[in-house]
Amino acid sequence: MKSDPNEFNNLAGLREYRDVVKRLKQWLPDKDVPPAPGSRARILRYDPETDKAVWQGNPNAPDAPIPGI
Repeated sequence: MKSDPNEFNNLAGLREYRDVVKRLKQWLPDKDVPPAPGSRARILRYDPETDKAVWQGNPNAPDAPIPGI
């Protein structure tokens, strides 16, 4: 985290992380759906219609700090 605090370097495509990516993919849902209406979950999601990250229902600028850190 210290060498890449904003996590701009995607390591998922590197061969040495192939097994890690495979293991973590099992926890991803088969279909991406929005949170339930009225959900109070703190969630960061990607909105493909606006091409923006959305944190707790609010668009998040690419250079915005990581929420909660």
